[in-house]
Amino acid sequence: MNTIKKPHLLFFSAKWHDCKPENGESNAESILWGPFSTTGLGTYDCFLSDEHYLATNMSCDEALLEKCRNDKPDILVLAWMPSAPDYINPQLSTLGIIRNILNIPIVAIWYDTWADWVPALVDTVTPFVDFSIIADSLSHFEKSPYKDKYIHLFHPADVRVFHDLEILRDINISFNGGINGLSDRIAGMNALRAAGIDVLKTGGQMESPLSTEDYARMFMRSKISLNFSLSGQNLTLKGRLLEATLCGSMLLESCNSETSKWFEPMIEYVPFVNENDLVEKARYYLTNDAEREAIALRGREKARKIGDGKAFWGKIISEIESLWPPINNKSMYTMNSQESTPLISIFTICKNGGKTIRRCFDSILELSKNYPNIEFIIQDGVSTDGTLEIISEYAPLFGTRIKLISEPDRCPEEGFWRAIKRCTGDIICSCFSDEQIMPNAASVAVEAFKMHPDAAALFGWICTTDENGVTIGIDQGPVSFNLDKYISGEITPHFSSSFFRRSCLEQIGLYSRNWQFGVGEFELWTRLGLHYSIVPIPSVMSKYARHTGSLSSGVKNISALTEARLNFISGLFEEPGTPDYLKNMRSQTFAGQYIHAAWHYLAFEINSPEEARKAILEALKYQPHPEHHLYPSFVTKLYDYGFELCNKGEFERALDFLTLVDNTGIYATNIYFYRSLALSKLGRYSEARRAIEKELSYNRNPDVIGLMQLIDSKLNTSALSKYELLLKNKADMLERIVSERNNP
Repeated sequence: MNTIKKPHLLFFSAKWHDCKPENGESNAESILWGPFSTTGLGTYDCFLSDEHYLATNMSCDEALLEKCRNDKPDILVLAWMPSAPDYINPQLSTLGIIRNILNIPIVAIWYDTWADWVPALVDTVTPFVDFSIIADSLSHFEKSPYKDKYIHLFHPADVRVFHDLEILRDINISFNGGINGLSDRIAGMNALRAAGIDVLKTGGQMESPLSTEDYARMFMRSKISLNFSLSGQNLTLKGRLLEATLCGSMLLESCNSETSKWFEPMIEYVPFVNENDLVEKARYYLTNDAEREAIALRGREKARKIGDGKAFWGKIISEIESLWPPINNKSMYTMNSQESTPLISIFTICKNGGKTIRRCFDSILELSKNYPNIEFIIQDGVSTDGTLEIISEYAPLFGTRIKLISEPDRCPEEGFWRAIKRCTGDIICSCFSDEQIMPNAASVAVEAFKMHPDAAALFGWICTTDENGVTIGIDQGPVSFNLDKYISGEITPHFSSSFFRRSCLEQIGLYSRNWQFGVGEFELWTRLGLHYSIVPIPSVMSKYARHTGSLSSGVKNISALTEARLNFISGLFEEPGTPDYLKNMRSQTFAGQYIHAAWHYLAFEINSPEEARKAILEALKYQPHPEHHLYPSFVTKLYDYGFELCNKGEFERALDFLTLVDNTGIYATNIYFYRSLALSKLGRYSEARRAIEKELSYNRNPDVIGLMQLIDSKLNTSALSKYELLLKNKADMLERIVSERNNP
């Protein structure tokens, strides 16, 4: 039997810089499959074209076709090498066979597009791929006939290589790159040296090549890293700016309008306009440690977001899924007969959703092309913003499949229950006015229900967007459904990516039960989980817009939802059919729901740390030291807020908040690391050392070890064992006693 699997990617690239072994290995791993391998989004393999040619003296075409036929990758990622000989890159006819005959989607990635001839090459290749990722600048493609197929994404970096160890920064200023024939780089470094400011020059493929690890370590050791923006006469985005900032070095870069699209000048990096300005700023930031370190810290955090491999590859996979049948296993979604296409009811509730509802309707129309057997229920709460006029535009496109009801309701939850009860399909799902359903979602759900005949519901991944539909990333949600964890607030399936068997909803009282409006979705999942299995689907099923106007946002909504959930849980524990093991979870459940609320107070741009703090205090009343571990992203969000306070220089507040969270008794990676960081910034190095030792008992990643080394350098105890340190403290105490005795 076929099973749903994560996508398998085949990376086509070069092993060596400029395809020449004498230049050393390329950075392909650190910017391609390295970042992908850290995401958990799928598996991968590599086809290194230059290595193949040197081994066989043959072009890549036949070997690439054979690998695609045998391995059947879900996506071919094509890192085209513009300057390489023809036999290194595949022929366009080969791409045509892979995409149109073997039915394998192709994504091309382009890095240095500054030369005038490169955009023309990109335009030549792009018709043979699904889309092209431009990691440099889209300004080079303004006149391209294929600009709709170009996506601007800064390439990620492998954070296992490029990260901030917080080791001793013993290099004031460095430049890691080539300078031969590049006048702006030579002039900049000469100006610094003439002013008595030493610059360490390393790297460069043709000058002093470094391994990727040594290259990264130079950034880790540098207080300031230089970058120059010109390639020829054009501005370009160099990977160096992301690599330097990820490693915690302050970026000092020549003015570049492309960089300022990603990083905030003078906040997250420092631009200079000419050699004199470069000298002045270098001298200033070398003598103002606090300002330099603050800029470097903010730059590092921005780089982590920009260079996030999960967001980058999630975007690519999502785009491919929107263009092709599901990449998880294309053959399994083929419908063979009318029995394979049960009626699916899609319902939308809305009131004044005119800003986003067109995207919602368009997505359902697109789905209906792949899966026509749907009914579409729209439950409108008497909109007054033009929503009803938009609905009237779309109604003819759905024909008899659409049901529109516009009537007053007391609240959105009442509209929710009215809509779901009007569904007559065998399978039910939702697509609210600020959501979109993926074109393949219905087919995926039908086949998944076939493979899991006992399942009452399925839930998948979501692609998160902003209010304008711009993709933010992929949220996979929980890896499985567990009722204990659900009612404790540890996991939350995405309702917008979920499908339900109507027969199971009827069994739990869809038409007969008096459902509580304030906790509709929560009660639905809980009652299904009491009686049936609920199955995850590792595939993007919908797009969900995160914005402050959504029903789940706002302090009042969070507070009301938490209260309603706790009231429902209290009532559930009193019901005769509720298992005893659930009833015995009262303290854990209540504590978990308050922690869940605390996380939401810090999400969706609400930024209500005081409300989060109150919620944590409530959690501590019920379970001061919970034995369970909350859903990691919730806890991590709380810790990350403490780190954000550190980033703003609010170390006392950060320490108070992190201590409070720590008092819940729940450990998550880096909690003691963040506390140690806050303490060290406050100069409380002994306490910071004790905190980092606790972190080391859980987590020995390079950041933790690096911070410990930094603290040790401040304490000057790096060479002392714990026993020697104890003796030193005792000696200090005796010396103080003797001094006080002799000088009463």
